[in-house]
Amino acid sequence: MNNENPMNTIHNNSPGARFEATGRTISASIGIIIVLTLLSRPAGFLREVLTAAYFGTRLELDAFLLSSSIPVFLCTILGGGLAQAIVPALSKALDEGIEQAWSLLTCVFYRTMLVGLPLVILNHALAPWIVRYLYPQYAPAPILESGVLIYRLLSLAIAGGMISGLFIGAANAFHLYSHTTLRAVAYNFMVMLSLILFHRTLGAYSLGIGVLMAEYVQILVVLPPLWKRGFRFQAGTREIGAGYRLVLAAFLPAILLNGMGHVNYLIDRILALPLGEGCVSSLEYAWKLLLIPVSLLSVAFATPLLSFLSRHEARNERDKTSALFVKSTGMLFFLGIPATFLLLLMRRELIYLVYGWGRFDNDGVALTSWCLFFYSPGLPFQLLLPLCVAGFLAVRKSWIPVLVSLPLIPLNWYLDRLLMKTLHHAGIALSTSMIFVINVLVLYSILQSQFSGKERLKLTIRHVIFLLCSVLFFISIWWAYGFGYRSQIPSRLLILTEMSIVGMIILGGYFLLSHAFKIQSMDRIWIFIDSVLKKNKE
Repeated sequence: MNNENPMNTIHNNSPGARFEATGRTISASIGIIIVLTLLSRPAGFLREVLTAAYFGTRLELDAFLLSSSIPVFLCTILGGGLAQAIVPALSKALDEGIEQAWSLLTCVFYRTMLVGLPLVILNHALAPWIVRYLYPQYAPAPILESGVLIYRLLSLAIAGGMISGLFIGAANAFHLYSHTTLRAVAYNFMVMLSLILFHRTLGAYSLGIGVLMAEYVQILVVLPPLWKRGFRFQAGTREIGAGYRLVLAAFLPAILLNGMGHVNYLIDRILALPLGEGCVSSLEYAWKLLLIPVSLLSVAFATPLLSFLSRHEARNERDKTSALFVKSTGMLFFLGIPATFLLLLMRRELIYLVYGWGRFDNDGVALTSWCLFFYSPGLPFQLLLPLCVAGFLAVRKSWIPVLVSLPLIPLNWYLDRLLMKTLHHAGIALSTSMIFVINVLVLYSILQSQFSGKERLKLTIRHVIFLLCSVLFFISIWWAYGFGYRSQIPSRLLILTEMSIVGMIILGGYFLLSHAFKIQSMDRIWIFIDSVLKKNKE
């Protein structure tokens, strides 16, 4: 570490001295998260396989998904908001000393409990009225009673979601990415355990019990490494007013931003329920498949990016902030293009491979395949959205994503209603993709204007020709693959073989095209891979 330039270092006695935002450090962080996410994905796959095998696309699962939407929504936006908001504040507090960071974390924890517990009680009491407005007027009484029970059960998870989100964010601030990634394994394991033990006797309630246990089990994964580093619940004698205000300033926009995304999700499910049995669950299954590349790539980039961008901003290094953001978004966007095409091309086979067990029949495959086809075009932009939000949080303009996303809620509702007339429930998926495209284009344009650095992601004529050639290349593969179209889906072994061959052809051709057109963002991927390998050797 260079100790001569005060702008590029943190005092050696500070814990932040270990967290220099060099290219190799962030590459290693992203690599660790990608590897651990790959290791944790089998648990997520198995959870979805069990859900599909036990419930298929039956009305029972549709009702559960609708009834659980608001409690899960609150867990996600409040826990996710705390996870995002605590990182910039803790990064700044670490520069002042480790005890300052622990005092801040303790203060935020106590105030989280003061908000979380009354929220649990309020949702438990209001469950009958809320559920009545979620369901259509003609919903039978047994379905409504079941919905109330599910809602009350999952309302108990709200406090757990908030606490786990807080400590996940704190672990990210200390770059403890292995624990924050592995907590997803613990989450999925608890849901699977509950499904296996209780699905025969409790039906869809077993999913609710699993989610409730999972929210609290996450705390047991992310808290011990913080405890090992010296965290203790303190009396809060230090002055942490500035740090708490920084958390609050980032938290309110974060929950509003996450909340608006989940409001769109809730609107989609409410509109899909009257369309017929299986419409809600098929949208859910397709959405979960789309989240596989999102969790693998977008979360892996955005998690360390927020911490490193925040540290650069704390040192007034706006040029480095700009360069790091542009490199990350360029790499991720160009990686999302082949992933999108692979989903479009082999959606039926992928759905059958993951979900085609037990009660998930051919009708379920057809319904879900139709949804995934229209979700897929929005994938590259969905990958970029967390990075754009991280950029605004780092430069402390967290209200801009909120203001941009707010008018997209009525637009999403209008597009849902319009596209459902011709595309049935798949129109909802297409509407979601269009909203992601609009949101990211506007956010990225505004964020670029905030950066004073010379490096910017520009769409030149060469990029346009490259993208057109990539589309022609993908169409030719689709045309060739179409010759072998089968009305009956083949065995899973053959599906895996086909996916491996087609995937290698798509990625190989795409990377060769990018090299021929000298696409700088794609060249950085090889530099990134090389830096990860060197870091692992060390």
